[in-house]
Amino acid sequence: VNVPQSEPRLIIDASINWFKGTSGNNQSIKLSLSAPYFDTIVPPANNAIVKVTNSQNDEFIFLENENTGIYINNNFNPVINETYRLTII
Repeated sequence: VNVPQSEPRLIIDASINWFKGTSGNNQSIKLSLSAPYFDTIVPPANNAIVKVTNSQNDEFIFLENENTGIYINNNFNPVINETYRLTII
């Protein structure tokens, strides 16, 4: 089967997860690149600048964990019904 290929695209797996009984300050965002259909490896998107900003313009910077494409922030301050903006460069 011939499957068309295209340039890799950024795939963003991001959500704010605040589990009951936790402070919610440990958050992560996963960035990867699309790959051809039959490839068994999904390449991580490395060296990105990732930040989340709330409505008061407080910025939470996410740093990559060892070239995994997983960006982590351990000082996030979640607020119920808050509005957040995700920026990725």
